[in-house]
Parts: sequence; structure tokens; C-alpha cells
Amino acid sequence: MAIHYKGYLARLEDLPSSDLPAHAVPYDEPADLDSLVKAIMPWHWPLLALVALAYGARCLVTGHWLHLPTILGCLAIIPGFFLHEWIHAWAFPRGAEVHVYQKIDAGLLMAYSPQPVSRLRFIVISAAPGLLLGLLPLGIWALTGSDHYLVRSLFPFACALLLGAVGDLYNIYNTLVQVPKEAYVQLSGWHSYWFR
Repeated sequence: MAIHYKGYLARLEDLPSSDLPAHAVPYDEPADLDSLVKAIMPWHWPLLALVALAYGARCLVTGHWLHLPTILGCLAIIPGFFLHEWIHAWAFPRGAEVHVYQKIDAGLLMAYSPQPVSRLRFIVISAAPGLLLGLLPLGIWALTGSDHYLVRSLFPFACALLLGAVGDLYNIYNTLVQVPKEAYVQLSGWHSYWFR
């Protein structure tokens, strides 16, 4: 696998186009970044409820309310967002060429590959960072009774990385409802396509 950090993405139109099969079907998805932000905003509420549930579980385990998130956890958030994209990149098949872009001014980081992947593989690629950097640390934080500063620092880190995965959850949802089980998914430009 070849992973290339491409740096700043000036315009979404600058993403490379793929050679798609003639019968490839585009996802029904937002046409631009502003529309995407509007579409995924409601997806934040269930994640915030999950965070509140984890916070409540942690308080029951420890028997006391926790103080403000530690500075360590907050400082780890920015590198965590970049690690999130590298996890996407590592989840692509071995022979894939993956490009990692950032458009910080729009709040966008992205791992991009024109490599066709199975529907299941696309779901795994989309879910992996949220599970590894969001749900797993949140679960460790919530269910352990440890008051060690490293465990306490997991809360702000996990919350931020879980909320940062909301666009991935939106992709997973679109894949589950729009793409047949035996189909393949391929990215081309800003859009996702499926085909059999």
C-alpha cells in the first residue's frame, strides 16, 4: 500500500477522478461541503447522548463526579484527528494508493483512494477510526475505576474523536441503505459510487 500525504486541499473539485465502470451508481449524498455539514449535524445528537451515558457510567463506577478534562487529553485531540485519517488509509487493501488531504479552514481531513472496495470493506474503512479512537477509549474511560491522569485524559480525547467521526457514520448509513450487499464502492472526486 502506498500512502501519500498530499497536504492542503484548496477545492473539493481538486480531488482526483477515478475510472468508474459505466454502470456505477452515484450515492445520493450532498453535492458540496456546506450541504454535507448540514446533513450530518443531526448525527451529533446520538453521539452526544452516548458521551453523556458514558459519563454517567463512569460516575457510577468511581462514585464521584469528575473534574474538567485534563490538558493532556485536550492536547492529544489535534494529532488524533490526523491519526484518524491514517487509520482510514491503513484500512484500504494492500495494493491501494491512498492520498491524505487536509482542509483545516473548512474542518476537513480526508483519506482518499480511487481503489474499488467491497461494501463491507468500505464500512470497515469508514468505521475503524471512530471505533479505535472514539468508542474504545470512551469505553475504557467509562468502565474502569482508575483515577490515573492518563485514563482521565481519555474522556476529552474520545469525545472529540467520536464526534469527529460523524461524517464517517453518515457514510456508513448511506452505504447500508443505498448499496446492495454484493456491490463494490469506489470514490471519484468528491462523490462515492457503487457498482456490481
